[in-house]
Amino acid sequence: MSTLSAGLGRTVPAELPERCAAPLLDGSGAIVDPVLLVDLDRPATADDLAAAAPAAAGADRVVIGVGHGAPDPAREPLISALDLTVVPEVHATGPELVGVVDPLAEAQVLADAVTAAPGAATVLAGLLRWSGELAVPAALDAESLAYSALLGGPEFRRWLQARGPRPLPPPAPADPVLLERTGDRLRITLNRPERRNAYGREVRGALVDLRTGKSVGPEGVFLPTSNWLRELTRIVSADINTPNLSDILKQPNRYVFLEDRLELSFNQYEGGPYTVEIAYDRLRPLLRVDGPVPR
Repeated sequence: MSTLSAGLGRTVPAELPERCAAPLLDGSGAIVDPVLLVDLDRPATADDLAAAAPAAAGADRVVIGVGHGAPDPAREPLISALDLTVVPEVHATGPELVGVVDPLAEAQVLADAVTAAPGAATVLAGLLRWSGELAVPAALDAESLAYSALLGGPEFRRWLQARGPRPLPPPAPADPVLLERTGDRLRITLNRPERRNAYGREVRGALVDLRTGKSVGPEGVFLPTSNWLRELTRIVSADINTPNLSDILKQPNRYVFLEDRLELSFNQYEGGPYTVEIAYDRLRPLLRVDGPVPR
């Protein structure tokens, strides 16, 4: 049976309280030792195990157990407090235990992943520890907050740069929302079969002229003589700094016409991710008198 060798991030139950209590951040704010691999095959006294469980439950780091034999019942409180424990497949008898072919190798894969993105990994571990005790609405709020915080971090920026630009979905080949009147009934049909009617920006924001049943782009909303593109470019440039802004604003799928405002969305390669909201009051002189947005 192989065991964890001594080294960075590797520990035994007796050392766990001290290792978990060590500061997570160094003087520069960088995360130190984001993951601890706990060797569950090493001997441990009852006092060691009793102290290790609450230390693991309150850890700021990702704490992973590694075992090769059948879990000792005396270690169940510690195993429950760990973020997860990798064991041979035959011993994966509970939700805390993840069955793998080689526990040591898989633990190292997990440790490498945590080390590569320590901010995301520690935030996820903390979220999973306590959000399960929350009501569903509060848990969703917590998840949204964690996700939003990570979007503004350096790890996400590095991931985006490594992935490279991803083009927007192509514009809908036909009206994304169809209307059909029959007497006093109005049938509304989502018409993006090529995207399985995904609830994207075009479907959500399709402005439909009820007189014709056709979706309307910016040319159908703004006066052709108003130089609306130049004015929108001026307004949006206060929030979005990109050299080809006027060309971007020529794309109809950027526009989401809501009840009281216009929304324009930009991705991370265009100064975003960001949505610019413009109240119709600022656009009144640009609007068609007979258009679908009232002046």
